[in-house]
Amino acid sequence: MNLRSLIFFISIGISQVDYQTEIQPIFYDKCSGCHTSGGSSGGLDLTSYSTLMAGGNSGSSIVPGNHQNSLLWKRINDGSMPPSSNNVMPSKIELVKQWINEGALANPSSINNPPEIFSWLSVENDTIKISSSNLLSKYSLAWTESKDPDGDKINYIVYAKISNNPYEIIDDTSAQKIELLYQDFLDNIFENSTSKTEIVQFTIDATDNKDTVRISGNDRIVYVDRTDYLSIDEQVYPKSYALYANFPNPFNPRTQIRFDLPIMTNVDLIIYNMLGQKIKTFKMQNASAGNHLITWNATNDLGNPVSAGVYLYQLQAEGFVKTKKMILLK
Repeated sequence: MNLRSLIFFISIGISQVDYQTEIQPIFYDKCSGCHTSGGSSGGLDLTSYSTLMAGGNSGSSIVPGNHQNSLLWKRINDGSMPPSSNNVMPSKIELVKQWINEGALANPSSINNPPEIFSWLSVENDTIKISSSNLLSKYSLAWTESKDPDGDKINYIVYAKISNNPYEIIDDTSAQKIELLYQDFLDNIFENSTSKTEIVQFTIDATDNKDTVRISGNDRIVYVDRTDYLSIDEQVYPKSYALYANFPNPFNPRTQIRFDLPIMTNVDLIIYNMLGQKIKTFKMQNASAGNHLITWNATNDLGNPVSAGVYLYQLQAEGFVKTKKMILLK
């Protein structure tokens, strides 16, 4: 594409020709004497968009997107229309050409401008430490405003991912800030994890429901540490194995299962249905001595939701087996 073509392409992309206000007046001014309804020369009626596009005795007068093969433009351009000294000005001929090449539309299609670039206000790296006493504390994620050149409403789609897992949408808001409870981190990040720490990454899209722009800058990274939450007293370890009642119970869809280990050992926490079939297995290799917590989100080993009903959860450790009952509501 040469420079002249590129400039022309950009110009029509920015502002398309309007038939009613720019093209029809040319035909009224120059062609209404011959090409009117009821007695149109050559069968071509130029008094409206629909009759123009219907063509005349010679067939179609306009080929959308191709001015060179459009009979009407040829005749206006070579001076045979109108058949008098009342010729169409070159600038008007060029306007008709542009209108045809844009698709010869009755109404110009609107060109949407995407939202403007926006950036983070939150620091790039942060750490939160969760304990039983700060579950109502909040982590804030903030960003600058993205303005829309067309005045459209902007919504921000907030995504999060845990470690190497794919991004998931966690919020859709028109605000420039969201706040997440530490309890939310605890419930969602660790629902399928036995780790004491996890890494969460955030990114954001701004959208006007037509175009989308990703926030500038690197993802925000939050290191989430729940060591204090799992340890009643870092210096005191359980003297025996223990499996506690899940909480809440009944539940929908998440519940927490706590257990104690007096020594470092391999642990399996297995969830069964009432037919004795394994539904979900949590494996912990070399689990440390201390208090542990696992969150179950009512899915099986394939990640599919399970039906409501009574389930059994069983802790299997070295020389220890304990089973308890829980109820999932839907």
